[in-house]
Amino acid sequence: MEDSHIAQTNLPNDVSVFGVFDGHGGAEVALYVKKHFIPALIKNEKFQAQDYEGALYDTFLEMDV
Repeated sequence: MEDSHIAQTNLPNDVSVFGVFDGHGGAEVALYVKKHFIPALIKNEKFQAQDYEGALYDTFLEMDV
């Protein structure tokens, strides 16, 4: 099992995101989420409106395609 993680502390509005992504779907899945989660989160309209809970929810669903 290959996990990956993010620890991003310099997002807009002093937002920090920490995450651990389980490699049960294979290392490729965990690495994909590591690479694409933050850019998708920042582009999310809810994130830009400072609805961080909604933005996280939407972004997790987007990664689960």
